[in-house]
Amino acid sequence: MTGSLTEFQIETLLTSQVVARLGCGHGDELYVVPVLFAYDKPYVYSHTREGRKVALMRQQPQVCMEVDQIDNLSNWRSVIIWGKFEELTGNAAEDGLQILKNRLYPLTTSSYSQSLLDLQAKDVARVEQRAEVIYRIRVERQSGRFEKT
Repeated sequence: MTGSLTEFQIETLLTSQVVARLGCGHGDELYVVPVLFAYDKPYVYSHTREGRKVALMRQQPQVCMEVDQIDNLSNWRSVIIWGKFEELTGNAAEDGLQILKNRLYPLTTSSYSQSLLDLQAKDVARVEQRAEVIYRIRVERQSGRFEKT
């Protein structure tokens, strides 16, 4: 059986997962990359370094994200959200960073995720110098589907 997820099921999936695929683009260039995220309605928060996806999102802030939970090929849930990229600075960057830390801390096993947790408020100056980018996506609409046997 396949079907659409309810609003509650979509929220549950978004709050239970931390890996998404971010789709962004400008002109003829489309770009899809995996990202770590934290959902705090109505926003999705994430962290990255300067690069192609940040440049594209600055040029065209409308983006989409896909979040999945796949138990097997016949039992899965998938959500797509559409929204607007917002680069964070100052107190907003500190708040966004804290939301990410709170969500990702229990799952920390790699040097990348540990480096995110080691990033302190004093390092937000680096964020404002564009070495690190804390951003959020304001969710404008969402859709969810599932298959269950």
